[in-house]
Amino acid sequence: MNLFRRFEHFYEKHERRISSFALLFGFIMDNLTLRRIDLLYDNLVILFYLTVAGVSILLLNVFEERRVAGLHPFLSKIHTFLPTVTQMVFGGLFSAFVVFYSRSASFVTSWPFMLILLGLLVGNEFFKKRYERLVFQVSIYFVALFSYFIFSVPMLLGRMGSLVFLLSGVVSMLAIKLFLFGLRKFVPRRYEESRVLMPRVIGMLFVLINALYFLNIIPPIPLSLKEAGAFHFIEKVAGGYRVVGEERGWYENLFSVKTLHVREGGSAYIFSAIFAPTRLQTSIVHHWYYYNKEKGLWVSSHKVKLPILGGRGGGYRLYSFKHNITPGLWRVNVETTNGLGVGRLEFKVERPEGGVVFEEEIL
Repeated sequence: MNLFRRFEHFYEKHERRISSFALLFGFIMDNLTLRRIDLLYDNLVILFYLTVAGVSILLLNVFEERRVAGLHPFLSKIHTFLPTVTQMVFGGLFSAFVVFYSRSASFVTSWPFMLILLGLLVGNEFFKKRYERLVFQVSIYFVALFSYFIFSVPMLLGRMGSLVFLLSGVVSMLAIKLFLFGLRKFVPRRYEESRVLMPRVIGMLFVLINALYFLNIIPPIPLSLKEAGAFHFIEKVAGGYRVVGEERGWYENLFSVKTLHVREGGSAYIFSAIFAPTRLQTSIVHHWYYYNKEKGLWVSSHKVKLPILGGRGGGYRLYSFKHNITPGLWRVNVETTNGLGVGRLEFKVERPEGGVVFEEEIL
């Protein structure tokens, strides 16, 4: 038995374990190596995945159409592995998307979209047979392209908003059209078999992703909340921001809503550090809510619009405040100007019964 046959036999015997290990290993590596969405390396990794996925789909269908007769037998043999290669590449893509989108997500509002990405990542393990179907291949590829352009187009333009998102959709449609043109040229029979169904599926996916965006379900990538906290006082000083908070045990930060002991007529300050890619200029909103016990719901108090400029690794730092704050539960949603949730902070305000021990730090 030659070396290739041994490898093929070993792979067929342990295919499921190899695939599962590759998924887990790839997800861990993406978490460790993908650091910032605006770094060249991180974008090259995703573009590499997208390129290999496109080439794999094309080769898979070329082989299926039997347009490679007369090639070296070794090249014909790799047809056995193409569905698995395609599967693993898409696993790498959605692993990277889960990493980046989860860093930008407020799970309270974005969990449906994150669930879709996780479903595509985990369900990718069971899609091998479906990767032999052209409509399925193109559909998954379109979702991957759209997911990439959602954050790459704002980075290139240095701005965000609904119009930029719509432009991302247009770029995605142009990219998949170009890919379909290649399929029609190299695999005309396979393309014709799916010519009617493919545009319908792509159109439905396009509408679905747009609906998720305008329902504020897609995370506001490429923004992400790096740090947030509630304090008694904040001021900008040389080298950062001086914040005055209360001395607390480490266990209180882990297991309880932070409490601010504020005297009557006093104020509460909210600090946030928001990462944005280099050159990106936009605004975010601190939306203050208080909990109305009688009605059993959160009531909007006020909004503070704050401009940010991207590029700082630790996030662009800013703060807002509420004077004459009343006791009770408070919440501040960190949002984009069109309401997409970047993050959320909840805290409790109580009147002090004795002295309050303060501590200062520079952020």
